[in-house]
Amino acid sequence: MRRLILFLLWIFIFLIPLGSFYVAYTAFVEEREGKVAENVVTFLTFFPERSVVPLPYPELTVIKVYKGAVTYMSANAVNPIDASKYEVRAKRVGASGAEVYLKRPTPEDFMLFLVANPVYGGALLFSFVLYAVFFFFAAREFELKASERLREFERVKTELLNRAKAARLVLATEKLLKDEARSKLKTLLDELTRRLENK
Repeated sequence: MRRLILFLLWIFIFLIPLGSFYVAYTAFVEEREGKVAENVVTFLTFFPERSVVPLPYPELTVIKVYKGAVTYMSANAVNPIDASKYEVRAKRVGASGAEVYLKRPTPEDFMLFLVANPVYGGALLFSFVLYAVFFFFAAREFELKASERLREFERVKTELLNRAKAARLVLATEKLLKDEARSKLKTLLDELTRRLENK
């Protein structure tokens, strides 16, 4: 029963870091979406007047719009674009078209988000430390229980072996024994049998 309770508690404690990771990653995604939306709004605000628009978060979005021979773009589109780091969405209708490049999230970006937002980073770190400590103590508890059972088994085995040796010795010298010793031997063997059946 104790093992079942520890197992259920282990599953519950496992859900804490999993939930913390989910909350932190959701906040990371929402913050990225907000920054991308701000980039798009900034571009659309200055779209007809300027052909090159500086974005507040240029590392996340690159925007290009084609209207005939005229090209409108974000300021970071002047530099060469590494397409492997971006998701590309493009739409063309006749001579007009648009291309939007969204930077793919990386583990490094997520770690920087956790460092910049200590509430999420601290909660995630605390939950993983809590899980590791509980896992260590639960594993140690199971290990101690197993070694305790092994010691008990070895003690009972040694005791039963000694009793069996004594019974063999008594049986070997049976002709020399009186009836009283035979009844003692019978009692000893009955007790040995009863103990073996209980284990």
